[in-house]
Amino acid sequence: MNTRAKGQRTFGKAMRFAKSRYPKAYVLPIYQVSRWAHPAPFDMLILEFDHRPMCVEVRTNQWGVAKPQTRQLATLPGLITKEIWLFRRGEHIPTIRRWTGHTWEHARGQDEETP
Repeated sequence: MNTRAKGQRTFGKAMRFAKSRYPKAYVLPIYQVSRWAHPAPFDMLILEFDHRPMCVEVRTNQWGVAKPQTRQLATLPGLITKEIWLFRRGEHIPTIRRWTGHTWEHARGQDEETP
């Protein structure tokens, strides 16, 4: 299996989902410079007027919150929203977990079109 291609497809789904859910927001993808770069704590930054910045980590088929980049995401300082978007095989709408300050919890309203 080509995991790089799978990751690119999942990231494409995440970009489309972000643009449909937050149509007026700026969606800034965070690309790795090379495949030997250290994992970034998040994959995209969503900036919307009158809302906290949102850092999103995109996943494919696995929840694990013990990854180093997920732990780093949870410890980012400031008033930012931190989420993990999990795209299961064949799905175009993610299951969402949001950092509450103490633990990762399922976000409410994740199946709605607008927040």
